[in-house]
Amino acid sequence: MRPLTELGLSPATLATLHHAGIDTTRELLDHSCRELTWHSEISGQQLYEIIRQLNQHNMMLPLTPGRTTRHPGERNLEIFRLRVVEGLSLKTTGEQVDISVERVRQVLVVYFGIRGSPPAVKARRRTRTQP
Repeated sequence: MRPLTELGLSPATLATLHHAGIDTTRELLDHSCRELTWHSEISGQQLYEIIRQLNQHNMMLPLTPGRTTRHPGERNLEIFRLRVVEGLSLKTTGEQVDISVERVRQVLVVYFGIRGSPPAVKARRRTRTQP
């Protein structure tokens, strides 16, 4: 079991993971990307950092616990960032990377196990609707 410090994560992300009871790479890889997306303590930006650092070390969060996935390329990581971190709509995300709404949806499911609207999307909607 490798310590998380070997991944090169920021101190804030390491502290958040520690607070969530995740102290080793093995413990991190026991969680799916979907689980961590909806984890109340882990921000979309921190999850994006985790995914990028794991990817650089040839590792990836499983789609579901115990099930591995393919490594996302740069475009797929950008799709994740736009949708999960920035909270953009499927349409706007697709326009940013020049693909269809359906392809955005497919990438999020196939590479990250994410269905529906992540917390950042819901927060962005609330912000826009408040006076």
